[in-house]
Amino acid sequence: MTTPNADGRRGQMSGRGSPRFPQLWQCAEGMLAAGIAALVTLVSYSLLAELTVALGLLSSTGIAFLVILLWISIWGTVATTRMHVRGRQTA
Repeated sequence: MTTPNADGRRGQMSGRGSPRFPQLWQCAEGMLAAGIAALVTLVSYSLLAELTVALGLLSSTGIAFLVILLWISIWGTVATTRMHVRGRQTA
């Protein structure tokens, strides 16, 4: 919703109609996914290290690749779930 200023021009949008509102949700989803990925990584680090030991010097790169892949997968799942739930609420 926009409100006019004293001179009659349109003011800035606020609330859910604001262009910043979806960006805030995307940041929150990304941070939530990063936290979950970090927790999963901490719990299963010894397993990841054992799986990538065959790569030798590239084992740290393999672990980083797996963690980033996990983070992106969780982020996509969280975003899809939120959009699915939000779609049901508006219907």
